Amino acid sequence: MKIYLLIITLLIFHCSFAQITITDNDLISVGDIIEQVDDISPNSAINVGSPGANQLWDFSSLQILGSYTQQCIDPSTTPFSISYPNSNLCMYDGMEHVFLNKTALKIELLGIDDSVFADPVVVLPLPLSYGTSLTDGPVTFVDSSISGPFVELILATYGFSAGLISGFAAHVADTISVSGDIETKFLVDAYGTMQLPMGSYDCLRLKIERNSTTNIQVHCIDTISGSGTGWYQIPFSDFEEDISYQWWTNNPDSRFFLAEAYVDSSDNVLDVTFTNNSSSFANNQSKSNFSIQIIDDKSIEIIASSDISLNSLRIYDISGRLVMENSFNNNIKIDTKSFKRGTYIMNFYTNENIVESKKILVQ
Repeated sequence: MKIYLLIITLLIFHCSFAQITITDNDLISVGDIIEQVDDISPNSAINVGSPGANQLWDFSSLQILGSYTQQCIDPSTTPFSISYPNSNLCMYDGMEHVFLNKTALKIELLGIDDSVFADPVVVLPLPLSYGTSLTDGPVTFVDSSISGPFVELILATYGFSAGLISGFAAHVADTISVSGDIETKFLVDAYGTMQLPMGSYDCLRLKIERNSTTNIQVHCIDTISGSGTGWYQIPFSDFEEDISYQWWTNNPDSRFFLAEAYVDSSDNVLDVTFTNNSSSFANNQSKSNFSIQIIDDKSIEIIASSDISLNSLRIYDISGRLVMENSFNNNIKIDTKSFKRGTYIMNFYTNENIVESKKILVQ
């Protein structure tokens, strides 16, 4: 009997301190759609808590003050695919393409639109478990230069000249050099349960400390004696330090971070972004404003509730390409005869703000 009691006690102890592990298979892949919500003024009850085991983070009072949808698309279908041969995943919000490389060991950021990073920047080490730590960098994410007659015009736009930059030792500026380094420290310092408006989740807390340094130098020429020719630092080179916390789960409702909070040096929460992908939350807390009816295999009808004001509807294919845009009032019929078979995203707008996103499947 004592042996059985001991086994039961050990099992209870193990379950109380059970931890999750998050792998690349738990995270976003091509075809996923992530809805994210911003609360830019979280109430005082929202705090990041303490490191350690069996923590409870109650973020259930977060408010929806702004939302946007991220589509996970195939990089080869984007206008910038030739610049990102090593990207296997792209996140597209209707404006910017963010190119990533996801492996079993990490997710790297390769660049945004046509701004290709000089070197990849790790945004998430993998797999994640309690105690995981990694320092990435310093990594050079930008290293470029501009030469020619436009240099002095660019400087003048910001109130600079070769004379001011060089202390009047030189007279003509011919090259601007911009370099940027970033160092990121990751530490999974806690695990427990997070309560969000869309439900409760077992999760890990990831602390991220990111330091970036940007240096801008200008090559100036001394046209009189030559002795003042050289590279000069200009004042708007800077150093930035960001501290944030992310909460990750292996629950398939999420596929992305549950929440991300940026904090000051005293861990006071500045703003929070959280993922709103749960069907239960959508049904109970944020009931859809739209009814979508498939009339036949070539058309659909969309009816909006009477208490919502809309301007337009845009339909994107899974690569992020705009397929159709229409003005929209309370109902509309969409002819899908010209659509290829596949998944499409419908975004409903009021004054350019997304009110809601819907996924449809055209057979």
